[in-house]
Amino acid sequence: MNIRDSQILTTLLRDFSVIPCYTPLQWVLLLKQARGSSLLPRVAHFIRLNNNTSNLPIKVKPHMKSAITVADAQKRTVLWEAKDLYKYLNMLDVRLVLLKGSAYQISGLVAGQCRIFSDIDILVPEDRLTQVQEHLTWFGWQQEELDEYDINYYLKWMHELPPMIHIQRKTALDIHHNILPRTSKYCPDAKKMINSAVKISGTDYWMLCPEDMILHSACHLFFGGEFENGIRDLSDLNLLLNEFSTNNQSFWESLLNRAIDLNLTLPLIYSLRYTEKFLNTKVPEEINNELYKFSKHSFLLPLMDFLFFHAFVPNHSSCQKLINKSAIFILFVRSHFLKMPVHLLVPHLCRKSWLRLTGQKDH
Repeated sequence: MNIRDSQILTTLLRDFSVIPCYTPLQWVLLLKQARGSSLLPRVAHFIRLNNNTSNLPIKVKPHMKSAITVADAQKRTVLWEAKDLYKYLNMLDVRLVLLKGSAYQISGLVAGQCRIFSDIDILVPEDRLTQVQEHLTWFGWQQEELDEYDINYYLKWMHELPPMIHIQRKTALDIHHNILPRTSKYCPDAKKMINSAVKISGTDYWMLCPEDMILHSACHLFFGGEFENGIRDLSDLNLLLNEFSTNNQSFWESLLNRAIDLNLTLPLIYSLRYTEKFLNTKVPEEINNELYKFSKHSFLLPLMDFLFFHAFVPNHSSCQKLINKSAIFILFVRSHFLKMPVHLLVPHLCRKSWLRLTGQKDH
């Protein structure tokens, strides 16, 4: 099949119902790219869901089966940890509001099917942060070892506490009080998001409402500066947008209004633009037209297209050329300017650079 290496994975992600006529070498690359991008379980799941496993090369099938087994095991872990966290937070009369992958999985969303991730993220009111952290410490959750500067950095500027690790199960937990750092001019009103959270059917847990879930995912991807799992996160957005818009005819308008209300039109512009370009997400033209009215820097879009085109590639050496690494680095630097003003950012980056140059541990 005549297709560039960097497009092998995204070609399949656009339509799981059609198995491309890949050569044996392309199948090998697909496995490596999907595994490196934390997408192999999702690829395997949707191929199985569309009854296309019979079209797979014989040597590919064991890898797909193994990936699904790993995802199933992780889901059991997430269910256990959610039950445990709910029990302890309930003692404080604090809702367990799950974010990102754990919310997708437990709520049964399409994006949660065989979706893997490295930690569990929850959202709690900012005025309960210290209480929640101290309470969880009694039940085996310990803060990751950080120096005094990094601890103060998290507490003073960031949108989350330093990561916590369970001393027995080694599960990672991120406790958020917002979806963007306090220092970002785009930082939304987290109280609005918490107040609009919805209960996950059949559980005692909560998750962000559909509109906020999209905006959180968009902020994480387009403001976070990390692209190791960029294709996976873009696929998340595609699946979420398709499911929510199918189940609710007024979803697009609600999403636009919510982005305006939370001052998050910029990440929404990017999320709709690039899910359309890469994964063929069907976004109503009138929504795009209305949304672009809020773009103050539309003249930069050609540049952003160039950068994201080279950043949204699988996390594998077959796609990580110099131009890709350069684009990812530029977007990484950009993410810091979006999250912090210059007078805070420059000293912070200087310190981080010095630690790396001197070989000291950098968190």
